[in-house]
Amino acid sequence: MDLKKGGFCQNPMNFPSEVNNLQNINPLDPILASFYNTIFLTRLALKGKAAVFSYLGGPFTIFAYMVEKSRSGLLETTKKWIYNQTEESHKILEFLNENLYIHTVEQIKAGAQIIGIFEVFTDLIAEDFNFLSYYYLKKLILRVKKEFPQVPIIIYAKGQNAFMKKKLKEAEKDEDLPFDGIILDHNCDLEEMSELCEKKHKVIVGNLDPGVLMGSEKIIQEKTEKMIKKRKEMQEVCCRGRTRTF
Repeated sequence: MDLKKGGFCQNPMNFPSEVNNLQNINPLDPILASFYNTIFLTRLALKGKAAVFSYLGGPFTIFAYMVEKSRSGLLETTKKWIYNQTEESHKILEFLNENLYIHTVEQIKAGAQIIGIFEVFTDLIAEDFNFLSYYYLKKLILRVKKEFPQVPIIIYAKGQNAFMKKKLKEAEKDEDLPFDGIILDHNCDLEEMSELCEKKHKVIVGNLDPGVLMGSEKIIQEKTEKMIKKRKEMQEVCCRGRTRTF
């Protein structure tokens, strides 16, 4: 992690043949073991006063980092892989899903009580989101839920408000919407999404414009309180006073 530029990959993949060199993560690796131990110690320190929210990058986001090194432009390199080495790209996504499952399970065993999965590059794949990201997200969540049904899982897919809205409207089976909550982009229609999420018993998280964080403490507080107030008002209308929290 570069504190100025964000996440990046030191040794990005250059050739499809490198797919065969990928190795599964080892939870006993000192770096990972330290991470899981931090979750455990955090859980102990909180003494039940707050839930431990742990998170991970989604499969498509990690895939993009693996071939791009860091976010750049329109993910040109990632798209070259997807459209020219399609089979290899999906092989990598399957590999990542397997390892994300291991990583998620280890976080839960260490004490994580809520899991967040973040897909931060999905605003750049438009209509391909379903088969490049959501397919794998759903597969991952269903697998984790089978083992840990009590652990809420929240997802964030940047720029995919329209897709999620359509899913919430049309999904008929629980397995089509295996997540428990959605982190919303700030530019979505909060009122409509609130109604849809209430009907499907999904929790809404977020909706504050991240640009607000560039403002003063007073502005941040005012904007946050306004967002919370609006959400509460809509919740009262949608479910007549019923609330759902973790």
